[in-house]
Amino acid sequence: MADYDKLVKRAVSSAFERIGTLATLAVFTNSAAASFNFSTAEVVSSTPSYASVRCVMESVKKEKSSDTSTVVKRLLLPAEGTPDLKEYDTVTVSGETWSVVKPIESDGYLLKIQIVRGA
Repeated sequence: MADYDKLVKRAVSSAFERIGTLATLAVFTNSAAASFNFSTAEVVSSTPSYASVRCVMESVKKEKSSDTSTVVKRLLLPAEGTPDLKEYDTVTVSGETWSVVKPIESDGYLLKIQIVRGA
């Protein structure tokens, strides 16, 4: 019996390699806090980690509230090779820095994430 999980992961990886200019490079930055210094009331950060992943932009929309305006992008990326994403990690796409926000959806093969920045 074939191992379908490995087969699908290879197919997803191959698809992201073959889509050429439809994909763009996203550089994820995770700068998780290492600890909190209670005497100075400051977060002591660890060294940030970086990961480059090819992704596809699924949608872009502008949202406006009474006092702010934001741009929201929805990205599709392979689950394998993508770092463990958390809300408020940052990602740089096409030279612009964005924040990762919820929801972060995964089926084990693909990730769908939303990123935002001020308009």
